[in-house]
Amino acid sequence: MRTDTLGEHPSGTVRFGVLGPLTVHVDGHPLPLGPLKQQQVLAMLLCQANSVTSVDQLTDTLWGDEPPRTARKNLQVYIACLRKLLRGEAGTDRLVHRTGGYLLRATAEELDLLQFQAEVARARELADPAARSAGLAEALQLWRGRMLDGLTSAAPLAVQADRGALRYLSAFEDWADGELALGHGAAVVERLCELAGRFPFRERLRQLQMTALYRVGRQAEALSVFDELRLALARELGLQPSPATERLYRSMLSGEPAQRPAARPAPRPDRPRVVLPPDLEDFTGRAAAVAELDRWQAGGHCRLALVSGPVGIGKTSLAVRAAYRAEPHFPDGRIFLGLRNELGHARSRRSVLTELLRVAGESGLEGCDTEELAGRWQSWLMDRRVLLVLDDACDSAVLHGVLPLSGTSAVLATTRRRLAGLEYATQIELSAMAPAEAVCLLGRVIGDDRIESDPAAAARIVQAIGLSPLAVRTAGSKLRVLRHVSLVEFAGRLQHPDQLLDELCMADSGLRSRLAAGLSDLPERERDALQRLGSSCTARFTLEEAVPVVAEMPGRVRRLIESLIEANAVTVPVSEVSAAAVYELPRLLRCYVRELAAG
Repeated sequence: MRTDTLGEHPSGTVRFGVLGPLTVHVDGHPLPLGPLKQQQVLAMLLCQANSVTSVDQLTDTLWGDEPPRTARKNLQVYIACLRKLLRGEAGTDRLVHRTGGYLLRATAEELDLLQFQAEVARARELADPAARSAGLAEALQLWRGRMLDGLTSAAPLAVQADRGALRYLSAFEDWADGELALGHGAAVVERLCELAGRFPFRERLRQLQMTALYRVGRQAEALSVFDELRLALARELGLQPSPATERLYRSMLSGEPAQRPAARPAPRPDRPRVVLPPDLEDFTGRAAAVAELDRWQAGGHCRLALVSGPVGIGKTSLAVRAAYRAEPHFPDGRIFLGLRNELGHARSRRSVLTELLRVAGESGLEGCDTEELAGRWQSWLMDRRVLLVLDDACDSAVLHGVLPLSGTSAVLATTRRRLAGLEYATQIELSAMAPAEAVCLLGRVIGDDRIESDPAAAARIVQAIGLSPLAVRTAGSKLRVLRHVSLVEFAGRLQHPDQLLDELCMADSGLRSRLAAGLSDLPERERDALQRLGSSCTARFTLEEAVPVVAEMPGRVRRLIESLIEANAVTVPVSEVSAAAVYELPRLLRCYVRELAAG
């Protein structure tokens, strides 16, 4: 009897398949999966099983850049049909709603993609070469053809299929490498030639092909593979073969025994990796944010948490504090990585993946392309529970590029601006400290006894510098050196906006450079508008006051201000939210742009 829903056979064994055409079986019987768009929704949910797939991602999968007005309603219909189709034992839902999207639950025993990733990860951990090769061969047998065959007319699903193909290639290369080491060149040579024809620019595959051909006595063909690769790279990409491929070719020309590409070293027993900056001893306040991150780390339902806020507001300090508190939830490690280079520019995805894999203990990364690095990173994460702290993200693309696709690892990221396309993430927006917290932090830097000598002056100091943790620490460092300066005198110095940044200047504070970095992230029109507002408006202003200053039409000025709000360069005071919005420039930033305008 054909099964129409999981619910009709609540004790049945379910099997999802994406490593080929999309399939769902219960007790070996296929389920009818409905119309094409419903299948595309299911396919995307399965590709991101056990993590939230946002409504925007699903909408993009179904309609691309031209969704109909009824897109959300239509999507809800497809979700409802799939939820009914996939309802499990005792009416439990596999497909559940989460903030910003939907999550489909599946185990490695139920979903072939997860099973493949788990088996590859287990095989790579085996020290015995024969057992490692056999384990990889079993994993490769799970593939039934091109991933999601028949559904990749949708661009996001084509991307998922391409990622799957790269995972397959990486595992296949490891298997072929192992077989060559075991002396089984004849068993792999034809499959290597077939795959190399489909992926002609993949150098590790070409190296293995050359080695296998040489080992079975087909030396002329092995040498011709190098010539084909060299010509194709030069013609299509303007590149030369890598030094490793050149060395292999020259060893064959000289008649030396061809050396197979270096295999990955046998893995060492894992130890938790802890690569974190020091936790600040004087970390103060942020109790609600710390508690929310504690709940997120323990909950495990969302793999991404995002801490956003303006420059100097304490995002990194909060993330590092949360990472230290997360030790019980992430036994395989906690890794901190900055997402900008020494010039303050965004690092490439390749650079980020390479550093992560090096921290993970992986080697042989020089000849890998970005997608292969991504596949190796996902394979390493598969059966581990790791917290990755990514600091100062410029956009959402780099986060998507390293976010765990499955498993129980998680990413905690900081960013200066509100990032789009991450609605499913746990979002924490940091604003200025509470006055009492700021005074407490100042006391931890200069000593509570000094605060107690003049609490009113201490309160004036923290208010004058905008209740920013970076500014409070900078002011405290200066007061700790200038012990002869009273708090009331220092508070008086800070009341003059034109002198504020000079009074906070310390040799190693980096306050001006941090403010400059925040400005450099803004597009030119937004940066120009911000400098006009900072130079000509009071700290708080309305749209009507901003229009003549920015010298644009009201609609454009509104959009510029809203863009600055997204970048955390302009705020809306909570007490001022009303029909006629009042906007505010953070005090330190306003002083800085006034300073720039003055030359």
